[in-house]
Amino acid sequence: MKKVVIVGGGIAGLSAGIFAQKNGFESIILEKNSNLGGECTGWDRQGYHIDGCIHWLVGTKEGTGIHDLWTTVGALDGVELFHPESFLTFEHGGVMVHLYRDLERLKSSWLELSPQDEDAIQDFCQAIEKLQSFEIPVGKPMDLMTLVEKIRLMSSMKDAGMIMRKYGKISLKEYARTFKHPALREALATFVPEGYSASSIFFALAAFTKGQASVPYGALRRLQCVWWGVTSPWVGPSKLRVKLLSWALITTKFIASSVTTVKPLKPIILLRPATHMCFMSGC
Repeated sequence: MKKVVIVGGGIAGLSAGIFAQKNGFESIILEKNSNLGGECTGWDRQGYHIDGCIHWLVGTKEGTGIHDLWTTVGALDGVELFHPESFLTFEHGGVMVHLYRDLERLKSSWLELSPQDEDAIQDFCQAIEKLQSFEIPVGKPMDLMTLVEKIRLMSSMKDAGMIMRKYGKISLKEYARTFKHPALREALATFVPEGYSASSIFFALAAFTKGQASVPYGALRRLQCVWWGVTSPWVGPSKLRVKLLSWALITTKFIASSVTTVKPLKPIILLRPATHMCFMSGC
């Protein structure tokens, strides 16, 4: 059996190991840290568990590609989901701004708060509604797609492209200035850390308002226990286990020489998963 060596035990690396085994390869994951998860991680300090990533998770709506992916790798097995009615509530000067899951309720509450922002609020909600048709493609990488599949994919992303062209080159803080009410301006400007484009809020709220983003009870710790097992030297669902070798490695060249020296693998396929799934986990 051919062996696949995967550098990095984050979500992408763990998923790559599972899918490698599903396709007839033996997979070994190399992770420099003592904990799995990559950017999707948490830690204990002074009696508290600090979750460094999952405050919400994209892919919680059944029948969608991302949900099918989480199900395939076992990440949601037995995980209870909380579907909050509001993404967050922002307080400014005694005024509350709600980002409701129900888009009509969000619109009406904002219009009640600030009638003078009607045009901006209508545009904001229309953009979110347009993006609700967008699904992150997870079925097949583009380099394996046929020309027809690529055309179909590009067509399905037309609304996302429109949002990126309109809001991708301005910061969220700049976009927030188009609103007159100070509470709305502050709520929008502080939705994500400084430096993010305005498009980020539309993608996040589109997923949330269509029921595609919710909160796993227990957050990361629950997913760790269900998916890769925090106390086991093996990770992955029971039928698709991936062995973890925890090494403190610095460069890809050193990784390759260490693998061939310590444990010769013939042939070796060395993978560094490029898929960045932080957005999907709301990090």
